[in-house]
Amino acid sequence: MPGGSQLTDLGNGYYRIVNRTNGMAADSWGDSANGAPARQEAWHGGDNQQWQLGSLGGNRYQILNRGTGTALDGSGSTTIGSTTVMWTPNSSTNNEGTITGA
Repeated sequence: MPGGSQLTDLGNGYYRIVNRTNGMAADSWGDSANGAPARQEAWHGGDNQQWQLGSLGGNRYQILNRGTGTALDGSGSTTIGSTTVMWTPNSSTNNEGTITGA
């Protein structure tokens, strides 16, 4: 997701991830296939918009979707504007995100 994302604790062990630029929430759209694009949608609170942060230490996290169980994944791309995808959780650094202060 974009570097300008905001996380909101939902109080149930899950977070809402919102793009600060357009106000849209990160959404799996219920697609659990490896390589499915992570999308943005207006917030409706469904399981496909709720994310769990699995700590890997050192501000690194695996970001897991409640609805599909898949993780946000950078797919190995370093190109600006590349698509963030969903992937089965694994130990690849593609499956890691870094969370820093505002």
